[in-house]
Amino acid sequence: MKRSRGREQVGEEPLSAQCNIRFTPSEMAELKQLAADAGITVSDYVRRRTLGKRVVANTDLAMLRELRRVGGLLKHIHVESNGAYSQLTSDALETVREAMERIGNGG
Repeated sequence: MKRSRGREQVGEEPLSAQCNIRFTPSEMAELKQLAADAGITVSDYVRRRTLGKRVVANTDLAMLRELRRVGGLLKHIHVESNGAYSQLTSDALETVREAMERIGNGG
């Protein structure tokens, strides 16, 4: 999201149209938590979800980074052991890949 002269915009279009939605206090609290988890504003969260765009929580991004790191370590073990644990490292890498795919697909 860009800012132009103090105003937010998406691409080249300014965010000037408004839509007022009423929520219960508990719904609003949940919405605020979901937006906070994703590291974006409530407006951006609602905009993305209603327009079918993907929202990835910061915790998911952190988990993906950690899984990539673990995958790299498994590869290192495979190379350093000259493949002595090839079936084990292969199985572990497949598990890591599946977990990354599940996270990438939203659960």
